Amino acid sequence: MPPATHRRLPGNFRQTVAAAAAGDHLYIVAATILYRVDAETGAFEALTDRWHPHAMVGLGGALYVWEASGALYRTSPAEGSWTQVPGIWRDVRAVTATRDRLCVATERTLVTLDPDTGVTTRVPGSWDAVHLVGLGRHVFSWEQDGALYRADLATGTTTLLPGHWPHTTAAVAARDALYAVDDGVLYRVDPRTGAYAALGTGYRPQHLVAVGSHLYSIEDGALYRVSPG
Repeated sequence: MPPATHRRLPGNFRQTVAAAAAGDHLYIVAATILYRVDAETGAFEALTDRWHPHAMVGLGGALYVWEASGALYRTSPAEGSWTQVPGIWRDVRAVTATRDRLCVATERTLVTLDPDTGVTTRVPGSWDAVHLVGLGRHVFSWEQDGALYRADLATGTTTLLPGHWPHTTAAVAARDALYAVDDGVLYRVDPRTGAYAALGTGYRPQHLVAVGSHLYSIEDGALYRVSPG
């Protein structure tokens, strides 16, 4: 398997607090400003101010932002509009999106969330998620104890996948594969079997986002475009 390659894109995002993809763009909140970044060139523009996100994820062209206040907002970056989704969120540990819903981990609980109504459904089991990644109808949870689980949202079943991930700092899905950085090593993970392969070392992402087949890593304010190979 060929190693991953990466190149630095323009900009300094040293105060990044959240990052996500929606459509074919990357969105970054640095300090309190929401930026839209061209995934190909890295050109960026400031959109709106006064954001204080705890977590952010993209779904269906919209961004969903969990604020430090406990509020959840749906924003349309293209229009610059936003609306509040019903509900108050406390102790949010990790968030992700599948093809039609949001998924949120709080203390020992994993729930799916209808993005239009705010109605939640609990996923069976006890969870201690550090990172969540949605892919198709499944959610993958990197747990505090180093385990990796796959939850099937259609059936409610949970599967423990092979491997041990004690130092995972970021994880994301791109196309039909999972990617995780553990102890500075970038791995590709097969979502069906859990088999994994190392793609390179020296990665230190505070945030990892995928647009198309590329990964975008924010490391100490620098933005890198990673081609997994």
